[in-house]
Amino acid sequence: MTTRIDNHRQWQLSAVQGVAFDDILTAGLSAITIELPPGAIIVGGGVLVTTPSDAAGVAVLDVGLTGGDADAFVDGADLKTAAYTAFETGVGTFLPNGGTITLTSAANTDDAASALQVLVHYVVVGRGNEVQ
Repeated sequence: MTTRIDNHRQWQLSAVQGVAFDDILTAGLSAITIELPPGAIIVGGGVLVTTPSDAAGVAVLDVGLTGGDADAFVDGADLKTAAYTAFETGVGTFLPNGGTITLTSAANTDDAASALQVLVHYVVVGRGNEVQ
């Protein structure tokens, strides 16, 4: 029996999507998505609130997959606190045909000027940046 040895190594890729609070109002699906290529395997990510929301009421964000759970990765990241919320679930998700990360908000009032970044870390099957 032949043992196949693959000496190719790759760097982790990261998609970073900046989001202003106004981009996700009103509650529900926003038009903001993050496209991932065929063969992507999600290895991490999260929501980084850089400027917290001062909105009255609820201000949370779910991160999920088109055609899957709206909260496949993050369920209710608090947008009122300057913090990083790492992906809670979904690490290891394989997207053989590519996929789209979705952002779903529950926010019911406007605020001054809050902002956040959504990060998705992934590798791609069959890709190689270096040879070991």
